[in-house]
Amino acid sequence: MENFRKVCKKIATVLEYVIGIALAICLFLGGLGFVGYVVAFCIGGDTATEICTWIYKEFYGVLIQVSTYTTLLCFLLLYVRGDANWVNPIRYWGDKIREKKAAKAVAAQAAAAPAEDDGSDEPVSQ
Repeated sequence: MENFRKVCKKIATVLEYVIGIALAICLFLGGLGFVGYVVAFCIGGDTATEICTWIYKEFYGVLIQVSTYTTLLCFLLLYVRGDANWVNPIRYWGDKIREKKAAKAVAAQAAAAPAEDDGSDEPVSQ
């Protein structure tokens, strides 16, 4: 089991590095798309239309694919690290529901228990 954890830690380290590079690429490509639109605006005419069409149809398609794969790598990283809140939400929320039910049961028992007699003859106000 110890070797498995070491391997998972090494995989997580590599995934963090790859995700960092992929995020930098996505940010750079997003900025490059914006600069392309600004250049097309400055050029004007049919050339600008072709540039904007290429950016919209081809360039953003690649950018969306790269960002989707980066997101999938992020989910894989969370799984390898063992972050269980998203891996098993049924267990997580099941624990929360059981805790609330237990708290309600304790409160109901406390409310149902007879009041202790403190020895005074005064009526108890509620």
